[in-house]
Amino acid sequence: MGSNNRTPMIGILVSKADDERMFKGDIEFFIQLLQQINKSGSTGFLFTLDDIQKDYIQGYTYSALNNKWKSKKLPYPHVIYNRIASRKDEATVHFLKLKKLYRNKNRYFFNPGFFDKWKCYKVLASSDKLKTFLPNTWLYTTIDDLLDKLTIQHSVYIKPIQGFKGNGIYKLTFDGVRYTVYKRQKKSTYSHADFVSKISKIVQKKPYIIQSEIHTDTIGQRKYDLRVICINGDSTYRIKGIGIRQAEKDSIITHVPNGGDILSVDVIKHKLSMQQLETLADSIGYTLARTYGFIGEFSIDIGLEPNGHPIVFEVNSKPMKFDEDEIQTVRIKELGKLCCQLANTTVKSELS
Repeated sequence: MGSNNRTPMIGILVSKADDERMFKGDIEFFIQLLQQINKSGSTGFLFTLDDIQKDYIQGYTYSALNNKWKSKKLPYPHVIYNRIASRKDEATVHFLKLKKLYRNKNRYFFNPGFFDKWKCYKVLASSDKLKTFLPNTWLYTTIDDLLDKLTIQHSVYIKPIQGFKGNGIYKLTFDGVRYTVYKRQKKSTYSHADFVSKISKIVQKKPYIIQSEIHTDTIGQRKYDLRVICINGDSTYRIKGIGIRQAEKDSIITHVPNGGDILSVDVIKHKLSMQQLETLADSIGYTLARTYGFIGEFSIDIGLEPNGHPIVFEVNSKPMKFDEDEIQTVRIKELGKLCCQLANTTVKSELS
């Protein structure tokens, strides 16, 4: 791993595709970010774990002129932006060795990896500043424990620790006699025995957390939440855009792939305290970075109580594309700026 390269190099680490595509993920996003990086005088390229050699990386640069990727022998980058697509890839020896190498060389490796919901909750709940912004959350342990919680709470959500896009989320209610299970827009009522059988089958496949239901604000009797993108800049985390996602009627999730709608933030702007949200975002970024390592960007799923108090439902270390073009444009510009700043800092440090 050479350290005397004077050109700031930024590598976007991606997963290799197993179909006709070269890479997994949002290729348009990768191309736009590389163009932003190159515009700033740095060199950006894509690479996969398979492209890592002992003394160099066989990376890929993009040519807009002929819309093609070019394989190129390149030095190890000064900064790695981690966009690996699966937790399975992040558990490989190659990934862990690379991450350790960058830690030992004091080079930036962001984001360090996927968050799991339980560890992320515990980290955030350890902060007195953040406790009041979190729903009560527990790790699922036994069906008897869940039944006890339902008797007290009456309504809870169960979510897979490593879930995404709203997959695997259920709302469970108990009225003292019957149990009801909600999945997206569907609901089914069960006796005690049938409920135990149903939930036991769900949770045996993967680990789950339990969250108490928060009765959040609605628009036209449909729930909504905020999707907030935050990027590191000058040692603070700043909000760079807020999207609103509204659930279908009677649905328990707001994700667009599962039927949610996109609303303008202007619809609820009068209910927001931007100063409060900015402080919340910075506290979340700072708290998570102390545990996980440098975090360049993250997104937060936030619900608003009817009085406007924000509740943090989830923090994502690898935000997906924002459907709002203006938010995505700002995000790419700020990410490119951050990558270049970090790479320049590393170059200066290694040459001094």
